[in-house]
Amino acid sequence: MYIRNSKKWLEPNDTLTIEHYGKENYPCIVIKTSKPKQGKKEKIYACYKFNPKRTIAKSMTIHLTYTKSPTLPKELEPLAKEYTYEDLLKRSQRVLDSLYIKDGWDE
Repeated sequence: MYIRNSKKWLEPNDTLTIEHYGKENYPCIVIKTSKPKQGKKEKIYACYKFNPKRTIAKSMTIHLTYTKSPTLPKELEPLAKEYTYEDLLKRSQRVLDSLYIKDGWDE
């Protein structure tokens, strides 16, 4: 149901996939968006942990946004070359690999 509703608001060049991340291999909905006219790229991870009966879930959302301004001041241009979108994804991988969603279900 969630995936079906999510597809309604996706742009034509956006992608939605299901991947697994974290210490317990959590299922995650991954949405990639790109707005080249605005110089903006986003990647959203919505990860879920279900209770043993699979009746309720806890979720964790990680939202990565990379913006490259077309009017960047000259002194910041070296930083834009050093910190790329690919660099952001590589750094976020450490967070995804160590992701742990605490259970503590009220039963």
